[in-house]
Amino acid sequence: QQQQQQQQQQDSDERPIMYTFYVPIENKSETGMSEYANNRQLQVWQQEWERFGWQTQIIGLEAAQRHPDYNRVKALLDDSTRMKVYDKYCFLRWLAMSQVGGGWMSDYDTLPLVPFDSALPNAGRLTVHEHSKRGGVPDLVSGNAEEWHRVAIALADNALLHRKESFWSDMLAMHDIYYSTDGEGEQGPDGRTLYEMAHNVLPAQVITRRKVIDERTCRRSKDKYAIHFSHFAMETGGVEKATAEDRADIALNWLIEWRVRCGNQPITSFGV
Repeated sequence: QQQQQQQQQQDSDERPIMYTFYVPIENKSETGMSEYANNRQLQVWQQEWERFGWQTQIIGLEAAQRHPDYNRVKALLDDSTRMKVYDKYCFLRWLAMSQVGGGWMSDYDTLPLVPFDSALPNAGRLTVHEHSKRGGVPDLVSGNAEEWHRVAIALADNALLHRKESFWSDMLAMHDIYYSTDGEGEQGPDGRTLYEMAHNVLPAQVITRRKVIDERTCRRSKDKYAIHFSHFAMETGGVEKATAEDRADIALNWLIEWRVRCGNQPITSFGV
């Protein structure tokens, strides 16, 4: 009954939904973060997206398990005997997003910078909002349910092709299915690349390497939807002795200072 009441409340909430996928993993070596640090990161993620007027929802393995293709995809991933549990979950999150009806998903270490239109771009086609030279970085992704499903299957099939690799992730698979032919992007049956890319997310290491938030930082972050405080950003971003364990508070402190120095304040009453 409580779940039904929660669902009714969500259905009546007119705010757009930002999803993130999270499953606790006991082996800290796979994530580099303790249970406390993960929960703190989720708290900051919810706070910041709700600050900009989004409704936040954390989904997990049970959403993927409800998808009709779960057993098929899990079997493909299980054939990759070297793949860690964390990386298998990263592949399964694509099915989970299809099962909940598609929409927007961000990593829990990707935090908003400005308000932006919640309508799905590119007519609902799967769009990865951090661009790299190798292909999309799936830290902020949008698409309708059919597109999430289509790409989920493509990624799982790719994982099977690389089952003997010592390490393979959904991000490497994203790169591989995009640039697997002539370096210009593999063409699907409709003559287009297998997914769209946009330049809407700023990788945190690009600007946190600078010791101060200055005019150059403000220019580089202007009009970006969000910033991604990845593990890599913690290792190379210039914050002395920073680790993934400290990520939530490093990100939050940076955002507070950035808003003051760059004059960007959320235009909603949500959040704290």
